[in-house]
Amino acid sequence: FGLEFLADVRKEVEPMILAHWQETEPIQDFPLKIDWPVYEMLEEQGSLALFTVRKNFKLIGYAFFFLQRNPHSADCFQAVQDAIYIMPEERGIGGKLIDYCDSVLKQLNVKVVFHHMSAKKPFSSMLERRGYKKTDEVWGKVL
Repeated sequence: FGLEFLADVRKEVEPMILAHWQETEPIQDFPLKIDWPVYEMLEEQGSLALFTVRKNFKLIGYAFFFLQRNPHSADCFQAVQDAIYIMPEERGIGGKLIDYCDSVLKQLNVKVVFHHMSAKKPFSSMLERRGYKKTDEVWGKVL
């Protein structure tokens, strides 16, 4: 497990993001089109953490987190998971990835971590075993 810079791993991450989107995105009415300059800007500002999972130096998973002060509680620095994915043939280490992320995020003075997940691929029981509580539900509709 590691914490890496987007510029260093973008070429490795891009094909995985497409596979992730195809597997989990419930609304595929719009093509996947990552706004990379936004992610680069957030990383430059210290507002993006990119965790990676490697096996024999090959990227097999990732977790993106947005780091921010909670606008409702300015003293609360939080991490909001944007995307988390492990290649299907390497699954079974997701809990260890979450534990690693939590450990590093705590070192970065994060006070609260939020995860979201696709309704197509829930991992709520894994989060519950790690002390997470359900806080919200999100619903979507194409207009």
